Amino acid sequence: MTEDWRTATGKKMKSITLERILTVMARPDTSEWTMQALAQEIGISRNTLRIYLTPEVWSEINKQRLRQLVDSDILALDKALYTRALEGDLAAAKLIYTRWDSAQTAEKIAAQVVDNIDDKDIEQLDKALADLRAEIE
Repeated sequence: MTEDWRTATGKKMKSITLERILTVMARPDTSEWTMQALAQEIGISRNTLRIYLTPEVWSEINKQRLRQLVDSDILALDKALYTRALEGDLAAAKLIYTRWDSAQTAEKIAAQVVDNIDDKDIEQLDKALADLRAEIE
């Protein structure tokens, strides 16, 4: 997938550098970091980071961030369901069994959806997640 990607200057991207950029920048805790801080964490210059941040790389960063957010939100939901089931909530217990039965299918569907999502959809999902978190809190 990323083996043929080119930098903003047209050079072929080094796969190790690209993977480090994706790994660091997809982390939710780095979303507000400066370019200098990101470059330092990745181990490259700020200019190298700048020329690697093509639209394709940004799209992949957003997809990976979305995957992480969805995974963490689903984990939180599963923990809450499990706690309620342990407290005797029959509906929560039924939901847990339903989720376990369909987990593999859901993961495949989610992977396909995330792989085919565009930046506009990501922005809408980010807003929906933020709204949902605000309602929960």
